[in-house]
Amino acid sequence: MESVTIDTATGTETTNGYSCITPGTPNAVTPEGEPVVITVTRSDFAELPVQPLSAHAGPDEGWLPVNMVNVLHADPTTQTLDTELLGVPVQVRAIPIEYHWDLGDGNTITTKKPGKPYPSEQVSATYTQEGWYDITLTTTFAGQFSVDGGEWQDIDGTIEIASDPVPLFSKSLESRLVTQEGWYDITLTTTFAGQFSVDGGEWQDIDGTIEIASDPVPLFSKSLESRLVNPDIPIDEEGDPWIPARTPDAEGPRDPAATHREL
Repeated sequence: MESVTIDTATGTETTNGYSCITPGTPNAVTPEGEPVVITVTRSDFAELPVQPLSAHAGPDEGWLPVNMVNVLHADPTTQTLDTELLGVPVQVRAIPIEYHWDLGDGNTITTKKPGKPYPSEQVSATYTQEGWYDITLTTTFAGQFSVDGGEWQDIDGTIEIASDPVPLFSKSLESRLVTQEGWYDITLTTTFAGQFSVDGGEWQDIDGTIEIASDPVPLFSKSLESRLVNPDIPIDEEGDPWIPARTPDAEGPRDPAATHREL
């Protein structure tokens, strides 16, 4: 039989030549009664409501310290959509195959890995400066189609779908002085040497010293990094650390050493 491909988006027909059609191969007919092999084109694929993937970046609190690893990952779910071409039911699969991350500071990452949640650093980055950034994921989808329950066939071409940006604040913090979180008493003990003078005479050294302890100074050491990534550590202060409202003045600057990485 003669095979004709119809692009439903443009209405154009392309003659593919003659081929043998096995029994049960789904097909439709033109108004003139000629058989037509149904094919899903890239333009058909692009018109389907393929949903953007859920993009995840940074801690749930929406901020992270400057130079702390920013873990990136997506949910690589294959989507199946039902449609109809020339009156024949067609199913289409949208399969994520590549992920492009724009960090908002000029740095970008392209990878075929969807990434994994913390503590994995399979796909990750860092910010070197303070400010608000939008992290955008653009996913490349390959497609397959099945006509009326028939075998799955590849769609020629891919589509790209952008996810909603993930806002993240990169916070410049002072270095921690200790490695463990908790309350500490800082106690000063001073060693005193002594001298004495008898009735205004010359000063003479006392043999030995004494030690006097000052009152303890209580201090709480807050492990900011562990609090961000460990949900078991409670956040017990509102607005700590202080994160500014998002205004033009609070936007993060571009990284002067920005690069594109392929993972």
